[in-house]
Amino acid sequence: MKQVLEESMKTQPIPTLAPESNDPNAFEIRLRLPNGQTCTRRFLPSDILQSILDWGIVETQGLNLRLVTTFPRRILVEYQKTLQELGFGPLDNTIVAEKDNFS
Repeated sequence: MKQVLEESMKTQPIPTLAPESNDPNAFEIRLRLPNGQTCTRRFLPSDILQSILDWGIVETQGLNLRLVTTFPRRILVEYQKTLQELGFGPLDNTIVAEKDNFS
């Protein structure tokens, strides 16, 4: 039973990531992974939230994830919105990638 549950948590195909942006308007996003590791990558304000989810899937080798802000805590689900539309900018941008057992 445990093995079936573990396998069901790894059902995402691993996407291909675009190169990291070195545009001067890009800002850093820190992603805290389920294992506690933190990764940093630069994104443009015009990038969509899906690009951060894809990055999390690559970093966790295919885990089903959901993205959550740290404060105030909110689950991010509008994957086609830009980071600018979602209120991200050049200041502290930490997103937690949690295992999503319900996908």
